[in-house]
Amino acid sequence: MISRLFKKQNVEDTHYEYMYTYKYPTENPPEGGEAAYAKTLKKEVYGYNWDVTVLGLSKNTKYFDVDLKNGKNRVAISSSFAEKYGYGVGDEIVLHDEENDIDYGFTVDSVTQYTPAFYVFMTIDDARELFGAGSDEYNVVFSDKDLEVDPARLYATTTKADIESAAGIFADQMRSMVIMIVIISTLIFVVVMYLMMKVMIDRSAFSISLIKVFGFRTKEIRKLYLDGNRSSHMPATCKAYNECSVSFSGVKCKLRRQADICPMALGCALRRNTCPVFHNQQSSGWQTEQDRAG
Repeated sequence: MISRLFKKQNVEDTHYEYMYTYKYPTENPPEGGEAAYAKTLKKEVYGYNWDVTVLGLSKNTKYFDVDLKNGKNRVAISSSFAEKYGYGVGDEIVLHDEENDIDYGFTVDSVTQYTPAFYVFMTIDDARELFGAGSDEYNVVFSDKDLEVDPARLYATTTKADIESAAGIFADQMRSMVIMIVIISTLIFVVVMYLMMKVMIDRSAFSISLIKVFGFRTKEIRKLYLDGNRSSHMPATCKAYNECSVSFSGVKCKLRRQADICPMALGCALRRNTCPVFHNQQSSGWQTEQDRAG
């Protein structure tokens, strides 16, 4: 699902059909094409350098939905670049030119929706001036049709179909990784829950056996230990028997009247190997045979 959305978004954000990257540009751009000036800079993150393309465009460009402002340091950035590095409007970014060993600083004016690549957008005149190019120089042409440019003049030709194909490859690679992560996470969850339940049951084995002696049913014990997250739906009290004797370390306790006993409180008392008679004889209604004998 995620991979399909990623592929669909890449295609929707690409408004051109052809992008020609020139090695030897002609004096004037071919008819039907829109000239642009591009410069590839680097952005270092965690010791890795990522390519970021500074793209100079006409203010009325129809191939990118971007609002360009005048100024060599005022730029718009693509949404993919913003999400990757956590940039927003008003942030300052620094990009490095490895060829000339120069750092360029920019202020983000806006973030435009574009996911296929990391782009920094500015006006073409500001880009030419910033990078020392001629007033009419260009090295990229966008078009919505094939301009039949001589391949000898080009570094590369990128089509919308190429972008869709590349996004599909990336999506296919992500699909297997996501499936693997889900399977591993599920296995870890099952193992951890099994171990937690096993430890809880093992530690409560003695208390469970004593609670059974008091006449609690297996279903009630299961709710107490296994369905703790649904304790609000459990009965608040449980009826004890009128006459019940249990031996604790040789001391015999007898319940002489009917009482309401909370399973959780009873479990805590039994877990400590204690009897309520030793702590609160008046409120519990318990009485030991040894006290009566005395």
